[in-house]
Amino acid sequence: MSDMTSEKEEKKRKKEFSELEARIAKKKSELRKIEAEIEEKGKELSRVESEIEAKKRELSELADCLFEPAGKNPYYLRGSGREAPIPIKDLDELKDMLDLFGVEHAHWLASWIEYLGDKEIADKIRETPEKFKEIISVRYDKLKGFHSRSGLKK
Repeated sequence: MSDMTSEKEEKKRKKEFSELEARIAKKKSELRKIEAEIEEKGKELSRVESEIEAKKRELSELADCLFEPAGKNPYYLRGSGREAPIPIKDLDELKDMLDLFGVEHAHWLASWIEYLGDKEIADKIRETPEKFKEIISVRYDKLKGFHSRSGLKK
């Protein structure tokens, strides 16, 4: 009788072992899927990081064009009883003197900003000239940190 008991126990152990092997195989399969997902997410993260770096470079170059417009002519603010026009050489000066401008200057400012290199904001100003001060202020705030000489480059 002990032989039969031993055989039953042996069969039971083999069955349990087989079940354990099947569970291990299933868990290994799940692990491979998770590892593949992690690898895919890593590739996606690298792609997004590359896109962010490219956008930062683009914004930095744009900021340099607007804050240090090399070889570009200034915008001259005329009128309102001024004897001499006021030259505005860059985005810093424009932001500082923004209160001197009226909506009648919006089109000319858009053209000058486009001339400096920022077509996107020039187009926004042309679309909504009554909001030109807000548009310029927002752009200034966005780009100031990307300007290479601002000390805040991101």
